[in-house]
Amino acid sequence: MKVSRRSTLTDVSFSAHERFDRGLTDVDRLMAIHAELGGSKRGQRVGLEPLNRSAIVLLVAVWEGFVEDIAAQALESLVDAAADPDHLPARLRATVAKEIKSDPHQLAGWKLAGDKWKTHLRARLSSYADVRARGLNTPDSQRVKTLFDETLGLEDVTTAWHWSHMSVKGAQAKLDELIKRRGDVAHGGEPSGPATVKKVEVNAYRSHLLHLVETTEKEVNNYLSASNAQEI
Repeated sequence: MKVSRRSTLTDVSFSAHERFDRGLTDVDRLMAIHAELGGSKRGQRVGLEPLNRSAIVLLVAVWEGFVEDIAAQALESLVDAAADPDHLPARLRATVAKEIKSDPHQLAGWKLAGDKWKTHLRARLSSYADVRARGLNTPDSQRVKTLFDETLGLEDVTTAWHWSHMSVKGAQAKLDELIKRRGDVAHGGEPSGPATVKKVEVNAYRSHLLHLVETTEKEVNNYLSASNAQEI
């Protein structure tokens, strides 16, 4: 995943969920154009599949944005609520302490002196995301889990990904399937030509992301509440 070049680390005028909803309107516009041009009758629409492929790319982009936004806003909440590093979640403290200990610079500990720990945590999130940006831009289940664990101390946010007729493993697999579909679209599809994407797939992935956003937001807020931080 890469960090968006918007000011997500400081701008909290919109919640992560609100930003997601705003981003989703672009996907809905594409589907509205699809319906306008193709009509409501059943059957494949010739010439409209590029709209479906574009929708897949946008869906992953808004999901990625949500994950980045809620991680950044949750971190701000944790930092604001903690009078000192000892009031941060234990798992987050342990992760940062391990990083400082492994830092070869003899004065690395001074990164946390005074109020510098707040600046360090914020910079750490941005730096961590920049490192990931140099790799594949893939906000799949494992990378989302790792992001929340290493930047917030929330061990496994994906355990909250379940709802009626959907297990955690099923939710993880469905997200990973979407990420793979986006990769197929972005990299030219199959050897025989562009990736085939149907409108029904777009609608199913859209619905899945809505569930992921709701369950992720709830889990993050539960974690913040347990950490005596303000919910977002």
